[in-house]
Amino acid sequence: MNKKWIIAVVMILCFTVTVPAFSQNLDYNSKVSFALNDGSQMTLYAQLVGSGSSATPSKNYYYLPNQMMLAKDPLTQVPSFLFLKYVTEEREDQ
Repeated sequence: MNKKWIIAVVMILCFTVTVPAFSQNLDYNSKVSFALNDGSQMTLYAQLVGSGSSATPSKNYYYLPNQMMLAKDPLTQVPSFLFLKYVTEEREDQ
């Protein structure tokens, strides 16, 4: 009976332990926009330092590519999607 309790406690701990996620916090209000030599518009967003209401914009800026788009089939110009299907040698009833 004691071994079952230990296994139960270990399982509960395994499923309740969290792993912190890391990301870049950007300030939508602190942005800089300018035109490039080819005429396209670029927008930079300031990185936030700190957390919560005490976060302040830093001197680091990040941007997204200007012309993000879906890949298109060269002949039909229809957007292409890739869906993979997982297949095994085992039958479904096994």
